[in-house]
Amino acid sequence: MKYVKWPLIIYSVLLLCACGTMHTRIENLKNYSIGSVQQANIGASMLSNKVATVVEGKRWVGILYSKDGWEHFKEYSDDSFMEELIYTGRSGNTIHVSYREYKKDFARPAFFQELRYDIGQSRTVVFKQYKLKIIEATNEYVKFIVLVDYGN
Repeated sequence: MKYVKWPLIIYSVLLLCACGTMHTRIENLKNYSIGSVQQANIGASMLSNKVATVVEGKRWVGILYSKDGWEHFKEYSDDSFMEELIYTGRSGNTIHVSYREYKKDFARPAFFQELRYDIGQSRTVVFKQYKLKIIEATNEYVKFIVLVDYGN
């Protein structure tokens, strides 16, 4: 009778170790800060905003596959979403900007838009929840300030 308990105890301990830990959180990654001067070269992202549900944790993989036996992971859910404005140049007083949306790191062709703003008329640019002030725009780079992000 006492020999039957040991396998059950060992199995229970192994089962608990194999469970690992997991934490779920919403992650909001932005490449800009409101009120500070930013610069982007042609083809580079002026601003990007990624929102995703992230699952982080560890799971038991065994001593053969890891120094301590645990695998640490970070996985983004299928509902992750990213949007970005990309500076594409200047023509006269008009600056050209591309807007793109991504779902789980893949571009969505239906959510791609070419934008044009006449900065001779106004140096304030508004698109979706963003309000920017263009300080300087050339065919090499754009300097700007993110004034407002209504999405915050």
